[in-house]
Amino acid sequence: MALDTKKERFSMMSLGRSPWTAPVIVPDGSIDSADRLTQVWLYYGIPSFSVSQSIYKSLYVYLSGQSAISNLVGSRIYPHYAPESAVMPYVVFQRISNIDFHHFGAQSKVARDLFQFDIWDTDSTSIEAVKEAVREEIDGFQGTLSGIDVRLIEIIDNDESDEYAKDGSDTRYLRSRIDANVFYFRSVPTF
Repeated sequence: MALDTKKERFSMMSLGRSPWTAPVIVPDGSIDSADRLTQVWLYYGIPSFSVSQSIYKSLYVYLSGQSAISNLVGSRIYPHYAPESAVMPYVVFQRISNIDFHHFGAQSKVARDLFQFDIWDTDSTSIEAVKEAVREEIDGFQGTLSGIDVRLIEIIDNDESDEYAKDGSDTRYLRSRIDANVFYFRSVPTF
């Protein structure tokens, strides 16, 4: 089911059907991971102008390009939330907060975003392997991600939790959370 406009998405919501549960179908190998992220974001109604120079896009391309992670989750790395039909294990990441640093003259080019990485699965051994792979790839990272100068990614917290399926079954979903600060340079408007 393709939803072409916000009006169609909102009309589906008013009918009690969620537009978020329809899977995003992307043929394997036909587009690169950055294009896939753009399609996912556009599908979910996120404006395309926020995708082109985004730290989200950079993190997605980086995470999906790390074999230690992709060998465990394939291409199941999602910004904000996973489709309801997503196969476990998978990784969901989202920005929790943003701080733009300032100095006396104006806004500086340094930004700090707090990102949350959630790993979901039903198997404790698998979830631990994915968590460790994500941790090893991001903690202490310094370098360039898709043209964004990342000064440091530092893990500041992690946690484990579980929840039962909403369908009333005894299925237990495990969630492992990693919180990380991402310090990076970005362009600053001039007035």
